[in-house]
Amino acid sequence: MKLYPVFLLMAFVTVLIPGPGVVMTLTNSLSYGLRGTFGGILGIAFGAFVVAAISSTSVGVILATSALAFTILKPRNGS
Repeated sequence: MKLYPVFLLMAFVTVLIPGPGVVMTLTNSLSYGLRGTFGGILGIAFGAFVVAAISSTSVGVILATSALAFTILKPRNGS
């Protein structure tokens, strides 16, 4: 509990810093207009959905503790 204020500060700073998704969306909107941004926005939303689904189903814990499960699900190079 002694480090909780540091955690809150770091969480606050992280929320304020725009990530690559925000930068990509702004770049696409300036370059291609509103219609050109929808693909990126949908991709970011789908990625967030996948991360939330993995977190809520505890698949992340399984992947972190099982080398076999991680090996089966990790992307393969060149395929």
